Amino acid sequence: MAKKRSLKAKLTRISRSKQKTDKPIYQRLIGIESKIEYHPFLEDWGNQYQSLLRSALNDRQKGISEINIEKSYQKKYNIQWAWADSLATNASSVFDQLTTGKENQISFLETDLKAGFAKAAENLETLENGYKNPSQQNLRNFNKKLLGVKSKLKRLQRKQQQLLKLKQEERLHICWGSKKLFKAQYNLEENGYSNHEEWLEDWRKKRGGNFYSVGKGSVNGNNPVTKIHHKQDDIFTRISHKLI
Repeated sequence: MAKKRSLKAKLTRISRSKQKTDKPIYQRLIGIESKIEYHPFLEDWGNQYQSLLRSALNDRQKGISEINIEKSYQKKYNIQWAWADSLATNASSVFDQLTTGKENQISFLETDLKAGFAKAAENLETLENGYKNPSQQNLRNFNKKLLGVKSKLKRLQRKQQQLLKLKQEERLHICWGSKKLFKAQYNLEENGYSNHEEWLEDWRKKRGGNFYSVGKGSVNGNNPVTKIHHKQDDIFTRISHKLI
């Protein structure tokens, strides 16, 4: 009979850290979620983080590697390794998703176009045979069916242009903040805004407000990271960065 594992064994493992200690260092195998009291710093850092993330994604699209982003951002934006590592990892994840999404979209359009043109050719052949062999059945709704084929070909041509544009564009596109909200600025009143400043406030909130942290298994506790240092009273460390 297998030995029953203790709760400690189920929830932890011995750290693989190279740090030598007299006693083993245990790491949790599960995440812990907790609510913390609201503080303006957390919102500020969320906005700063999202701004830096957009910069990191732009750099990934320029061909800058994840490791170079991690190294350069520490000095460039005066942030700790942990935050730079999280930004680089997060940006690379988004970059990979966009790359895969583009490849899938190209594949879908190619398959759709192939099937669409094959069906259109089949319908045209049927209409042509009916025209060559006129009868009440063959000529029934002939013009309507021909118009349907023409409309189908026009839609396929538009998709062809979309496919060509997609293949030619090197830059991957993403709308931080949602396309719906972005388009709302062109119809302010219809979307409940009195002026552009009101919309801009919502736009900035939508594009910020959260941050992401990556742990590291080779260090004590899995996460020495994402440290927010308290200076005094209500003052915490923060970075200085222009939002984009």
